Amino acid sequence: MQNKTLIFDLDATLYYVGDKIERLCDDKVVSYLIENIGVDEMQAHKLIKKFREKYRYDSEAVEKEFPVKQRDFVEYICDVPTDDIPQDKELDTILKQITNTKYILTDSTQKHSKDVLNKMQVDVNLFTYIYDAHDMNYVFKYRKECVEQFLSKFNLKAKDCIMFEDSAKNLEVAKSCGMITVYIKPNQTEKPKFVDYMYPDIKTALIELFQHCI
Repeated sequence: MQNKTLIFDLDATLYYVGDKIERLCDDKVVSYLIENIGVDEMQAHKLIKKFREKYRYDSEAVEKEFPVKQRDFVEYICDVPTDDIPQDKELDTILKQITNTKYILTDSTQKHSKDVLNKMQVDVNLFTYIYDAHDMNYVFKYRKECVEQFLSKFNLKAKDCIMFEDSAKNLEVAKSCGMITVYIKPNQTEKPKFVDYMYPDIKTALIELFQHCI
């Protein structure tokens, strides 16, 4: 593991607060539709239900169904309070002890990522780059093209990378590209076949995998 490049998802991977952030983002989707599409709250919820039956991401749906740019939508819904995210100086210390090159690969935004890391008191500068939805051009992580573009941009070889994720679908894609996969999931008992390692939280994962550094 010593020479591997570490690639981290952000939300529900580097921290865990249940579905609180997801619910805040859902509220922002409703607000966005009311403010920008001109529907009322009930209509907004009906639209969201329709979107999620047809599309994986709300931003993909909004751009295809309405004259709206994904950039504006993603920026809006990812601008959520970080009050519920706890400080985690222990994670900061652990990450500093592990000298491997580190990236964040997130379907959210750099601003949201930096807001979260600052709230956690994890040094943003520990990460070589935060590759976000805008860098992906909204080709999100559940698509192999996204991971391949990320690897190409930073001249990385998949076999030399470890992906830390809470999304099984995203890990399946990462594994298909040739990465080592680490599933971060509380209370998960069954390890999917495309997962190499599984842990309940990121600190346990890092301590177990890099105990020679910590």
